[in-house]
Amino acid sequence: MTHAGKVSLSAVSLLLMAGPLFADELTKEKRADIEHLLAITGAMNLAQQTASFMSGQVIEALAKSNPKMPQRAVDLVREEVSAVLAENMPGLQEMIVSSYSAHFTRSEINDVVTFYETETGKKVIRVMPAVLQELMVTGKRWGQSLTPIAEKRISERLQREGFIPRK
Repeated sequence: MTHAGKVSLSAVSLLLMAGPLFADELTKEKRADIEHLLAITGAMNLAQQTASFMSGQVIEALAKSNPKMPQRAVDLVREEVSAVLAENMPGLQEMIVSSYSAHFTRSEINDVVTFYETETGKKVIRVMPAVLQELMVTGKRWGQSLTPIAEKRISERLQREGFIPRK
């Protein structure tokens, strides 16, 4: 056997031995467990809320950039964006199920479900949307507070490097 063949055989052997380190396959039962987890945590509702929040930001920016846009046009955009999001939620759920399946075994999914069925887990589910909303607003404010600092530093650096004329 060549050196390359031995290396390949060794690599395959390591992958086979490492199998338990990776999540197990997505069986019908595991899919049902993940979908149960998504249901009890309200993950799909949270995904819908996040998508709606982000689309609201886009619609708001569109309306601001075109102040003469009639309210009816803004409403139509909002309706169409909402329809597209609703129609495509099953595709998002499938991607979420795949991601959970890739990172967690069925046993781990069940451990997480067990946690979310405790009082603390129920509280996490109940308050997490508000926490995430606060974090989005906080992150936006933080980013906005850094914008002038970053712009100044970038401008100074570009001037020093000769990419833009000094003021």
